[in-house]
Amino acid sequence: MAPAANLHNRVVGGAPEGGLQVGPPDLPAGVVAEPLLDEPLLVYAIDDAHVGAPDTWGPWVAFPSGSHTRSVIATALAAAGARFEVVAESNQPEVLREMVRLGLGWAVLPAVQAEPGADPLVPARPAPLAVRQLVLARRADVPPDATADALVEALRSDALAPSRATSGR
Repeated sequence: MAPAANLHNRVVGGAPEGGLQVGPPDLPAGVVAEPLLDEPLLVYAIDDAHVGAPDTWGPWVAFPSGSHTRSVIATALAAAGARFEVVAESNQPEVLREMVRLGLGWAVLPAVQAEPGADPLVPARPAPLAVRQLVLARRADVPPDATADALVEALRSDALAPSRATSGR
């Protein structure tokens, strides 16, 4: 997994023809995006943290600077009145989840990546902090392709299915 900007550059350059990514505020020339899923982002605190007012939250483990998800998170935390002091970064949400478990910092993650498995993280508050949009980005000049179209339909169907992370709760 890499930041969306890297995928944009690869798509514009011709390989691959498209990919699933977090929707950027602006698309580069030659790329079109099709929304697939709005994904809530929740706040996860280290064990035994007092979850008070947002100005007491953190420090944070986060996606790297320049990532679209980090931008969404930083904007939402600022709007909530929280400081965004980042002490560690990773492109991998599973690594961020483990950093929270180890007590390195708080994180804002999608439930599907923070809550699976036998030892799920528990949201610090039930309401999402923000929402990120997942899109299928493709080169605009690529003719229709039956295999790619089938993948899009499968992704749409999966996106509309009940979340595996929240089912059974």
